[in-house]
Amino acid sequence: MGRKSENTEINKISTGSDQDLTESLDIANYFNAHFVEIGPKLASNVPTISGRKPDDFMTKVASKFNFKKIDTKDVIKLIKKINLRKASGHDKISNKLLKIAGPYIYQSLTDLFNLSIKLRSFASDWKIAKVFPIHKSGERADANNYRPISVLSTIARLFERLMYDQFYSYLTEYDLIDTRQSGFRSLHSTLTALLDMSNQWCFNIDRGMVNGVIFLDLKKAFDTIDHEILLMKLACYGVDDQSLLWFRSYLNDRQQVCHVNGVYSNKDFIKCGVPQGSILGPVLFLLYINDLPKCLDHSIARLFADDTNMTFTGCNIKSIQEQMTSDLNNIFQWLCSNKLTLNVLKTDFMLIGSRQKLSALDDSIVLSADNVTLSKVRSVKCLGVDIDENLTWEIHIQSIRLKVSRNIAALRKVKKLFSRKNLVSLYRALIEPYFIYCSIVWDNISETLEKQLQVLQNRAARIITGAPLLKSSSLILAELNWMNIKEMREKQKAIMMYKIVHGLAPEYLTE
Repeated sequence: MGRKSENTEINKISTGSDQDLTESLDIANYFNAHFVEIGPKLASNVPTISGRKPDDFMTKVASKFNFKKIDTKDVIKLIKKINLRKASGHDKISNKLLKIAGPYIYQSLTDLFNLSIKLRSFASDWKIAKVFPIHKSGERADANNYRPISVLSTIARLFERLMYDQFYSYLTEYDLIDTRQSGFRSLHSTLTALLDMSNQWCFNIDRGMVNGVIFLDLKKAFDTIDHEILLMKLACYGVDDQSLLWFRSYLNDRQQVCHVNGVYSNKDFIKCGVPQGSILGPVLFLLYINDLPKCLDHSIARLFADDTNMTFTGCNIKSIQEQMTSDLNNIFQWLCSNKLTLNVLKTDFMLIGSRQKLSALDDSIVLSADNVTLSKVRSVKCLGVDIDENLTWEIHIQSIRLKVSRNIAALRKVKKLFSRKNLVSLYRALIEPYFIYCSIVWDNISETLEKQLQVLQNRAARIITGAPLLKSSSLILAELNWMNIKEMREKQKAIMMYKIVHGLAPEYLTE
């Protein structure tokens, strides 16, 4: 609120040499080359580990998968659901045009999709991505400070959705995705993943144990996937030879063009990685790292796509350090054999336990990977929640207070410009989500922290209603028909319990 929209034009890019690029075409070509080279450069620098192969932890399943013929009615359903606001891909076929033409072309599209399955070939034009460089932070003239946003052909994405539905249904039926992988899966979320972690940590603390947790950071994991290794893993997961040929065609010879200041770059080939902006890409990535937990001997790995942490349990530092050192070595070898890169500078570890237990321990624990000492931290942000070593959630509540206070100040500034109804909408969009997000995880906060959050909600309610200073906060909340902070958490707990009881939660929460 109150911010001017950023200028998206890119006027200059530094190449590292004395001369900067200022022409739009030169900038577009530079960005395109920069983005397609990220994966291969990282893969080429991965250390070679003797005696380790990508299939060391793979077990070929007995089940078999092959793509079935696509039904016309499924194509019709997808065309009706097309989002008109989505951008068109490199083929310039707009979503609006496709939706209008749907009734006249759905049979032709069905025939085209089935021909692709029959010929085990994915059309070349569908493999061209239109990429937009989006500035993240830092110096605007540095290409490293931009992330690529890929837009694919809508027709290609429709086809992918149909293929994804078949493939994911197979993976689910035979329970082939690791139980504790929570990314890109129905019934799973950051909340369920964090609940699983915190439940184990609290259970261990109650037993007088200490948790050692390593939070892994992988460099550009989606961009460095090796296609041959991925295809080998797909075969191990039961994909038959014919469908494997289709996947090979889908992955290989993909190209992209970069769009900068209204100008398109030349095309460049993408040599590795799963297709960004695609439907199948995420599930292919999940299968690529699916066997990672099998390399561990002493810990439980929890994954949210590429966001991975490992939990170790022990009574003393020596035991925990031995376990962590062993499995960190196992992880490093697995990553190297699979051509993935551990970002050791952003990989942290921490001990989680009661204040009494941690204070009694010698915390001189040292861990290293790739000859770099890992940082031992007292708190870490994991999936959007700040986790501290005693699970008091003080740091997370402070973070919530800071963000909410800023938005309350903005709410106060615009109070006279909006009706009460619109002010409530702003509260729902800009303030309430911070009170709700993963609130079950930090449900055991102290009374002091609880009051700090309640004060903020009360302040927002007074601004919206214009209530006099002496009017009771509970009456103001009742006037707005709002639940207080604690009641909101109670509601979230009730929703989660309902999901668990009715089989709408991950297996790790229903065990």
